[in-house]
Amino acid sequence: IGLSNKKGKKFILNAKGNELAYGIKAAPFMVILNKEDLEDISRLKLDFENEIIKVGQGILEQGTELVIIDLDADGTLVLNKKQGYRIIVPGMKDIIFQEDYGYLAAGYLFGIEKGYEFETTIKIAQGFRFAYGIGENINTINMNHIKRIMSETEISPIHY
Repeated sequence: IGLSNKKGKKFILNAKGNELAYGIKAAPFMVILNKEDLEDISRLKLDFENEIIKVGQGILEQGTELVIIDLDADGTLVLNKKQGYRIIVPGMKDIIFQEDYGYLAAGYLFGIEKGYEFETTIKIAQGFRFAYGIGENINTINMNHIKRIMSETEISPIHY
């Protein structure tokens, strides 16, 4: 992570346990995790969204620029230093994923590298994640699937 930072590259951390805790200290560009990961690293039981956001802000304070928190059926929280976002894709509430956030990370990186507005980038990331998460065969997924999910994605700002 340190080498990536020195070379001006964006490192996306998707880890568990000690690797996650140590990785956060190295200030990656983005951290993708879930509520249970936050509870593990904070050693707190997080029952309310404001508690989850507070722990996510602690990661931002350590130098990470973007924190993505998967809340399963309750959506996703996206936090940066300026504000946060609550993300819901209504038609996808019952989808259960394995904890592989590779497509989600790819969507964020794609949008950021293309210079899209941040809310568009959020929608792209959700589109990537859900389209590839529900597709039975990766070769059958196309941009129409991603665009449909993008159009269904609801974004609500969180001001802190």
